Order: sequence, then structure tokens, then C-alpha cells
Amino acid sequence: MQKIRTGHEVFDYISNFIKGSIILVLDEGHFESLMFLNALLSNYAKQKPVVVLTSYEVLTNFEQIRLGRIGSISDLSILVSQVREKIGEGVIIHHYLPQLLIQENESTILKAIEHWTTQLHGRPILEFLTLPKGTFPTFERTLQVLLPGFINLSFLKKDEYYYRTFSIQKACKVEYHGVDFPYILKDGKLLIKFLDEFTDKIPVAEKEVIEQKKAHLLDHIYDSRLVVSEVEYGKLKPSDYVLLTQLHGMHLADVKLIFPDKFDEILEKIARWIIEGIAKIEPAEKREERPPKGPSLKVKLALKFPTWLTLKLISKRPVRRIPREAFAGLRKTVDMIFHMYFPGKEEEPLQTLRNVEEIIQEIAGRITAVEHTKQLGEDPKSSLSISYLPKIASLTLFQGFGLSCEIVKISGELWRMKVKDCFVCKDVKSSRPECHIVSGTISGALSIIFKQKFICEEIECKAMGHPACVFMIRKM
Repeated sequence: MQKIRTGHEVFDYISNFIKGSIILVLDEGHFESLMFLNALLSNYAKQKPVVVLTSYEVLTNFEQIRLGRIGSISDLSILVSQVREKIGEGVIIHHYLPQLLIQENESTILKAIEHWTTQLHGRPILEFLTLPKGTFPTFERTLQVLLPGFINLSFLKKDEYYYRTFSIQKACKVEYHGVDFPYILKDGKLLIKFLDEFTDKIPVAEKEVIEQKKAHLLDHIYDSRLVVSEVEYGKLKPSDYVLLTQLHGMHLADVKLIFPDKFDEILEKIARWIIEGIAKIEPAEKREERPPKGPSLKVKLALKFPTWLTLKLISKRPVRRIPREAFAGLRKTVDMIFHMYFPGKEEEPLQTLRNVEEIIQEIAGRITAVEHTKQLGEDPKSSLSISYLPKIASLTLFQGFGLSCEIVKISGELWRMKVKDCFVCKDVKSSRPECHIVSGTISGALSIIFKQKFICEEIECKAMGHPACVFMIRKM
């Protein structure tokens, strides 16, 4: 899949927008998003068409099509298809969602957007959906899961001043996921704070040094290991620190084996750590690189049977599961500690903890998948057909947690997984999904088995009052 470049060097270096994608843009009042996109796409618009679909007249440098009152979702879909055919290649900005949500049912709009994602697949078009944050919370959360990525526009207060910031979720390089970048809009340009200055250009020296270090690492994948040096407190965000600690002492060949879907991104992160003195590589036992062998006939046949029978046929050791009571007790203790030490302000650190737990569980899911594959006598470098995804997800959930699930394919790269008897969120009441260790485990295991990046995100949770925990699985 080919990456789309906006023409903004810094943003393109951070982001990873693929042709045929729809990206959500969230802001506080449904105004900043259009200003941001105006500046971001100013260079792109000199070469390719950019069209804004809006229900009212807006200030924009791009062609705008006034929708007026939309008759029906079908009418809207027809209009959008016509615009796509007209431009052929370019960008479409959908700037009418709040008005449409007042008029139409949320589920109907979501189904239309799901259909759009399949229509756009592989086409040289990038589309943005703008939405004010927090106005339609359920719809917003579902879109964040449904789409391959979203941009969050905010204001950051520092030293009595407010700064505009943006962060990208999912559709970006691993090291920049969720990172807040201050930015300013000046003379129609978007200037992003990168390497301590507001700019729209990547310093040539910075790129060259990183590429040289990556090239050196590639030459030593099979004879080196990563070692952590000193890490200054606050220098790394929690997710990066977790990844760094998990990789400490690991052979680079194992890093490649555990992260086959994003090894280039991990390698760039390691290169940065080495340049910053956070980590270094040391000589290790030399390993031989061998071509991957395909899955055996036994495994292919076993995957055709029900989950419990598949485990009996291919498992060579007792199933290890997380003790329900132990996990529930640990969760209650952690929540109590946060309430004691952060009274009234525990939400942010608690969410950081949840994110860290999910990352750890994803890495654990990857390592466990590699171990199980080796124990079966199979080659962990080989990959299965994506048609086996429902069975692999079911096996992972049952073997890791003793849980059963129902999996339905929504589109070519999207699945819905429902878990009725989830114990992770038992006796928990929350305004947001709580089963992140399940999400992390599924994401990690699928990425290993299929050698492609998968994201599993929970959109409904029993902790929120829903009858079951529902997850969306997407191939990125």
C-alpha cells in the first residue's frame, strides 16, 4: 500500500497515511480542523485537487461544495462517489458530520462510512472527516476504532500561555503515536515544533544520521543485541520506556522475529535511542539467516476443527491462563491506590497505566505466539493465510484467558469480535472500555501469525453497561 504525501516534510515524516484511507480529525469547536487542513494541504493543492464538502459556507482555500440539507444517506453516498470520480486523485474533506448527526441515526452513518472504506481501498484518494470532540462521544469512539487513524487537535497550557498541538493516533510512525506536537499557523503555513524549532522542513543532517545508523543496524541484525544505557527521567514517554525495557538484552534477530510487521519503525526508534545515548548495541552470538518454511499440513488441518479440538490436536503443553481472581484483585488494588494518591486527579495517570498494560500485553502476546509456534515444530517466520484470522483470534482468547468469542467479518480488513463472558471487567464500572489486556494480546498475536500489523480496539464493554465486550479488529 502506497503512502500519500501531503507536501509538508515534517508532517509526512511523522505520519503514515495510506492511499484509500479515511482519517478522522477532532478539534474543540469544528473550526480549528479546517484551518489546520488548509495549512497542511496548501502545497498538495498546487498539484492535486482538494475539495471540501460542507453544509455551510466556510473559509477555505480549496474548492467547496455546499450540501444544504441532505435528503438521505444514499443521496450523500451518491454525491461523494461523484466527487471521487471527478477528481480521480486528490483529497476530500467531509466537514458536515455534526449537521448530519442531528438529522440521521448514528448507526446508519457509521454503516455508510464502513462502506466508504471498502470503496476507497487502493484508490489514490485521501479523505478527512472533521468532528468536534466530545459532542457525539459514542460515535466518536466508534469512528476512532473503525478508521485507520485520527488526528487530535488540542490546546496546551505552558508558562501561562496556550499552544496549539496535534497528535496522530495509529496512522503514524510508532515513536510518534499519541505524541503532542505544538504548531503555529503563520502566513498560511503550518509550522510544527520539531527538534526544538517551528518548521515545515526536516533537517537534511538529521535524516542522514538516522539512515546511516539504521543501515549499520541492518548489517548487524544477526550478530548483535540491544543494551539499555542510562535513561533520564521524563526523557521518554511511558510507552517508549516500556518498549525499551522489553527490548533490553534482546538479540536483534529476535526483535525482527517479534516485530515482523513494524521492524523498520522499531529499527528507526532504536537508531534514535543509540544517537541519544539511551541504548547501544553489543556483539552477540552470530545467527544464521534462513528462508521461512510454510506451515505444516498438520497445522492447516487442525485449524479447520473447532477451537477446543484444534488445541487438543496441536498443543503440546497444558494451557496457561491468567487466574481470574488474581487479576480482579490486582485491578481493585491498583484502582484503590490511584484514588488514594491522586484524589480527584487519578484519571490521567490511571489511563497511562491502562495504556502501558496494553503495550506490555501486546508484546507478551507476540512473544507467546513465537514460543508456541516453535513448540509445535513450526517456523515462526512463516505466515498463515488471513482467512484463518477468526480461528487464530479464538485460539488466542481461549488459550490465554479461557474465554470464548464470536467473530464476524465486516469487510476485507475489518472484523468484529464479541465476548460475552469477559472476566477482565467483572465488577468494574467505567465510562470507557476496560479490557485493554485482551486488546493488546489479540493485536500482538495476530501481528505475529500473519506478519502484518493488526489493531484490536474495544468499542463496547460490560464495565460501561453493555451486555457484552465488543472489539474491532483491523488490519493496518
